[in-house]
Amino acid sequence: MKPKSIAITPKSTKNPLSIEPKEKSISIKLNGTKLFCAYQPVKKQITYDLDRGLNDGEHTLDITIIDRVGNQTNRLIYFTCK
Repeated sequence: MKPKSIAITPKSTKNPLSIEPKEKSISIKLNGTKLFCAYQPVKKQITYDLDRGLNDGEHTLDITIIDRVGNQTNRLIYFTCK
């Protein structure tokens, strides 16, 4: 089954996600295309609903998050859909 949405939640609850709910604080690209995600501060989760499932093959998810004090975290994730 092909994914219909993307949800990002921090691994650690020791440092809760402290993101300004502004577009410039969250940058997520799927295969090089910028996604306009929803940030749910109560759940501390970033979500995006795909228009359609991802095609089979390799994909990349490039995530940049800037917290309230300006600390920046980047992650580049490679994954495959079958």
